[in-house]
Amino acid sequence: MVEKRTSLRITAHQFRHVAAAMLLKKFPGNYPLVAKVLGHKGTRISMNNYIDLETLEANQIFAALVRENTRSLQLV
Repeated sequence: MVEKRTSLRITAHQFRHVAAAMLLKKFPGNYPLVAKVLGHKGTRISMNNYIDLETLEANQIFAALVRENTRSLQLV
């Protein structure tokens, strides 16, 4: 069905990764929600499998803070 509607060929397992990525982008750190949606028995499984998805976003947020602080220092 996914391929028929989107022209993307992905497995059910890959679809789960996409679901986790979408949830964590919208609700950072909400591993209980990811666990519930994916049917994991606990949040530890979700964290172990998907914590790396948040690394890129965390680095982007940090880089934005560094740029913001750099601009503030240049104004002084």
